Amino acid sequence: METTEVNSSVEPVASVGEPIALDAEASLMLSEEIAWRTAGSAAGLELTDAQWRAFAETAILHQAIRCAYEAEIANVTMVNDTLSRVTIPCYAEEGESLRDEFFLALKEVLGGEAAMQVFRRLGRDLDARFGGFGVAVQTLELSLENDGGASAVTRTAHYWNSDEERAVVRREIHWPQLEDPYGDAWGPLIARVEQFIGRRARG
Repeated sequence: METTEVNSSVEPVASVGEPIALDAEASLMLSEEIAWRTAGSAAGLELTDAQWRAFAETAILHQAIRCAYEAEIANVTMVNDTLSRVTIPCYAEEGESLRDEFFLALKEVLGGEAAMQVFRRLGRDLDARFGGFGVAVQTLELSLENDGGASAVTRTAHYWNSDEERAVVRREIHWPQLEDPYGDAWGPLIARVEQFIGRRARG
């Protein structure tokens, strides 16, 4: 057997069989990509590896944009001393603009045909991920931790399914500190709740 020795100053990331530790940002990106690959596989959507990564990056970015806007229009009330309720009204017109911006961003990173396929095949998944792009009335309930983060958030969305002509209620449970370690998406809403609690405490 002939062997060739290669000198390199680059240390191996991990030994064979050793798990590779991902930082929070890389873990978030990987989780997002896996979720869309899974949905895409079920819908028959085929993209290259580079396109899947670009899709995930774009989705995370525009999810943060959506969440920042929702934080601006949210109404906060207190259910009790520890539980806050956040109501986000419909914003269909603004939501359509957010949807258009997301589509244009996908066209830029994926190409026009691939972006069209994403919207055609993953339309329902995108609506679910982005809260219907403003067509749903959303209610969120959360409790703030001592460190300023939020524990589990229960999101309930009420919207009209025009395809099936019926009202739909969708409930989700989110874990902001795991899903969004840097606060890019959940940060503005949590800050809005903290601001409300602070004003309430001051009387």
